[in-house]
Amino acid sequence: MKFNFYSLGVFIFMITFLFSFKVISQKNIKTSISDSLATKSYIELRRLKDQKKIDTLTFQKFNIKLLNKAKREKKVLAIAYGYYNLSIYNDPEIAMKYTDSVIEITKDLNDIKFPAYGYRRKAQLFFKKRNFKEALNNNLLAIKHSKNSKNIVYKNAKFAIGLLKSRIGNYEESLEIYKESFKENKTKKGPNYLATLSELSNSYTHNKILDSASYYNKFGYYEAKKMKNDFYINYFSLLEGINHYHKKNFTATIDSLNKSVKLIKKKNNQPTLAFVYYYLGKSLYQLDKKEKSITYFKKVDTVFQKIDDIHPEVRGAYESLINYYKEKGDSKNQLRYIEKLLKVDSILNSNYKFLAHTISKKYDTVNLIDEKETIINQLDYTKKRFFWGVLSLLVLLALFIILYIYSTNKKKKYALAFDNLMIKLKAQEEEKETKVTVKKLKSKEAFNLPQNITDKITENLILFKKDKKFLDSNITSIEVAKSFNTNVKYLSKVIQHTEQKKFIEYINDLRIDYAIKKLKEDKKFRLYTIKAISYEVGFNNTNSFSRAFLKKTGIKPSIFIKNINN
Repeated sequence: MKFNFYSLGVFIFMITFLFSFKVISQKNIKTSISDSLATKSYIELRRLKDQKKIDTLTFQKFNIKLLNKAKREKKVLAIAYGYYNLSIYNDPEIAMKYTDSVIEITKDLNDIKFPAYGYRRKAQLFFKKRNFKEALNNNLLAIKHSKNSKNIVYKNAKFAIGLLKSRIGNYEESLEIYKESFKENKTKKGPNYLATLSELSNSYTHNKILDSASYYNKFGYYEAKKMKNDFYINYFSLLEGINHYHKKNFTATIDSLNKSVKLIKKKNNQPTLAFVYYYLGKSLYQLDKKEKSITYFKKVDTVFQKIDDIHPEVRGAYESLINYYKEKGDSKNQLRYIEKLLKVDSILNSNYKFLAHTISKKYDTVNLIDEKETIINQLDYTKKRFFWGVLSLLVLLALFIILYIYSTNKKKKYALAFDNLMIKLKAQEEEKETKVTVKKLKSKEAFNLPQNITDKITENLILFKKDKKFLDSNITSIEVAKSFNTNVKYLSKVIQHTEQKKFIEYINDLRIDYAIKKLKEDKKFRLYTIKAISYEVGFNNTNSFSRAFLKKTGIKPSIFIKNINN
């Protein structure tokens, strides 16, 4: 078959054209989207974000454009809307700053929405942080600034207060709030509709109006199905399971809860999962399946370890664990779960301290601490005391050995330094007293000083040393140079090149040599205090003497005297 180059060329052209058209089209689509977003309002942008028609980055980009425009035009309400939008789709800490900005710039406005929106958003953020006191305070402020009960912020804040009241066990008041909320949502079926139904059912259950709770659970279940809301389909099964528990239908409780648990796990809704585990455990316990129930109570603790918070009602799991191990005589695990419950209570009391007295507790903190102390005292005290006794002895022995080794090494070091010093002194004694100990230098070595000057200073230094003028505590290089009929510069040069020392070091070494000789030869001098010896040999204070002595000999004056006496 003959290859057709013409057909191939047409094919390549078509592919190139289509690809170019696609790229151009995509660019045009992007430009079109960008242009259309530029004309949107804050509310329209938020609606597009909620419908997942734009991503967070695009939303923020155009929201900030609107916000900057509002700032330029100094439109306070428009600025407030901008900050409010940014508080919804941002990290909680950053969002909190935006809500503060909303409140700050609108606090003096007589507006139906602001600053109420700011307080309501702030309440949501505090609720997520489990700071329920501030959540309550900000919801109350949102209600205060909402102007009337028909305002959506007023309704949402009231609903949120109902949640808080439920959470602290005030179910009678929360029931009235949810009844009112349901009436308002019944016809509109807004975003809070299913949430209101679920909380209404939950309040009926906890107020022991169980048939009404069942009615709203069934009603809510079918409403959630109509709305295709998988979460609430499962959540109403969960609530009916809890309702069955209060009706003492424990098998039905387990069936209902098992239906809901899979999706709740998938959604990673840990607080709700803790409820599922708690009521599964309670139901199994009532069916005398204690061993199995304990595994679910332990799962409640696993949830707490993950999120560091649980609903006050669920703390009962820890009480069941404590009682279980108490009945088994397992003091170790009993103590373990007492300590865990104390930690749970410390967090609950922190989150609910403003209304902590409303939380129903079989075990309060005082009782828990008392029981904890009792168990600790009942544990094998003798073994503990023996362990700590042996450990203390070992520590003391180790310290004694360390101190002994340190002391021995120090004595050896000082003894060696003393022996070396005595050898050196003996060698010096063998020299004649009048022997010159200052080396003569040629003028060339002394930085080209005239030879006669070098010799003269050297001779004067011999006489200076022989006459023990270094014992004068007030002596200075100026005075010595003057007495030698020379200057300080020449004197310092000669000392530096004959002794390799500075003037003060040279004087101190002469004093130490004198002190050593006198201590060695004069028994009475050894009886002096270190302070008296230091003054006697020309030092103005004890510390200077001791430092100079240690530097030259390697041992302290007190050690030297001790060795001489021995």
